[in-house]
Amino acid sequence: EKAAADFSKVLEMYPKDAAALCWRGHVRYAAEEFEKAVADYEAALAIDPKCAPALFYLAGLRAVCPEEELRDAKKA
Repeated sequence: EKAAADFSKVLEMYPKDAAALCWRGHVRYAAEEFEKAVADYEAALAIDPKCAPALFYLAGLRAVCPEEELRDAKKA
């Protein structure tokens, strides 16, 4: 929770920081907050469509997410 809060503070100061969104997505993924992780990765890609970590981790999450409604092989 603290790590996600820290990245949220960074994003308050720098709302267009794709890296901070990606890192917060990682934290949320680890906390099994999969829907929030997807939202962070997609927000990072909206800012920087070539953000390799966001592309990589979003694809992985979409491929194997334990929450069936978030799994999507085509999007992965």
